[in-house]
Amino acid sequence: MKKQLLILFSLLFLVSCIRYKKLVADKNAITETDASRANEMFPGTTLADLQKGKLIYDANCGKCHKLHQPDSRSADSWNKIVPPMSRKAKLSQEDESLILRYVVTMAKKN
Repeated sequence: MKKQLLILFSLLFLVSCIRYKKLVADKNAITETDASRANEMFPGTTLADLQKGKLIYDANCGKCHKLHQPDSRSADSWNKIVPPMSRKAKLSQEDESLILRYVVTMAKKN
């Protein structure tokens, strides 16, 4: 009986973890609506550009410090933070631009 309860609780825990990860992933998903908003701020920006910016951000910005969610800061803050950090990380201008487009688009709305 104890073994069955342990298995049951383990399965429930596993299912709840999977559902939580899906909720977090969905919250952070980049949508066509985000791409439209980005295109208004940065003409010519596509969904693929935002996705690439997120990949570059995730791969590079967490090397030196904890990654911050884009909506943890305003667009003005990101515009001040990203350029000097990109230079420190020795990123190309293109990578800096893609990161900036991603974080500014997803930034906290004023």
